[in-house]
Amino acid sequence: MDINTATYDQLKTAREDINVRIRELERAAVAELEQRAAQFGFSLSKAEIKPQKRKRRTRAEIEASHTTQPPPLSVIR
Repeated sequence: MDINTATYDQLKTAREDINVRIRELERAAVAELEQRAAQFGFSLSKAEIKPQKRKRRTRAEIEASHTTQPPPLSVIR
């Protein structure tokens, strides 16, 4: 297909076909990586990865942590 002379519909269909093929290749690559990882005892499954969520501190909590008195200078020296 010559993209310079192709019609809009031809280009749109080609783009859809390309996207489908790219998804197929990506899935195959992921499957191969999962298989190789399994050989070494690892798992690439997203379901098993649970990143820790950071607890957002409120302004009051932040200010409360800053209201403590610094140590006396005799302790610092």
